Amino acid sequence: MPRSARASAGGFCYHVINRGNARAEVFHKDEAFGAFVRIMGEARVRVPMHVVGRCLKPNISISWSGPVPTATWAGGCTGS
Repeated sequence: MPRSARASAGGFCYHVINRGNARAEVFHKDEAFGAFVRIMGEARVRVPMHVVGRCLKPNISISWSGPVPTATWAGGCTGS
């Protein structure tokens, strides 16, 4: 049975996980890693987001994404 849709609100960071069924490989070749990163870059052009970090392994991709930083947000992170 599929999971129900989760509510999402703007302005927050999200922990995003994509995993193969039964932990099977998602990325079978090195080129697949590059293609995934390229597609994520294209998505960021269409939907402004800030990718804080990411981890790509053959069977999983994990990213931490949030809103595009503003001057207030960036100032709070840098302490200025």
